[in-house]
Amino acid sequence: MNRTASPKQHSAESEYTLHDATGRLVAQVFAVMRREFDVDLRAQGVSITEWAVLASLHSGDVDTPSEIARYSEIDRSVVTRALDRLTEKALTVRELNPNDRRSFTIRLTPTGKRVARTLLSANMRINEHYLHGLSQREVREFRRVLKHILGNRPDQDDQTQS
Repeated sequence: MNRTASPKQHSAESEYTLHDATGRLVAQVFAVMRREFDVDLRAQGVSITEWAVLASLHSGDVDTPSEIARYSEIDRSVVTRALDRLTEKALTVRELNPNDRRSFTIRLTPTGKRVARTLLSANMRINEHYLHGLSQREVREFRRVLKHILGNRPDQDDQTQS
């Protein structure tokens, strides 16, 4: 690989500063939004991982630990531990899968549904606050670009897109 920068590259590099680092900007946005969401998580007594599991179940698209892991892009063992905690908190219930007696289906309890709805509303409120001033088209394009960036990650082939 030729590491000698062309005059055009050198000019662009000399204008590129810490404040232009995309990863840093994304991390800053994440940190600000996460701190705000953490207040809501603590009020409901759940972790960010537990919330992802609750939100996955609330979607209605998944009901087994494996499906939750794929949907949320969280390691299966982490999902299992989160489900253990959510079951202890009476937010989820495990039931034998009627189609496969070797596995379980998971469902939200009425309290789990309430917590999921509350946190989804809080998350939407935070998103709306930080996306204020952007049109719906700009928000869709922003999300499309973020998903495109995620699609460029080296481990992309190992991940399931949701």
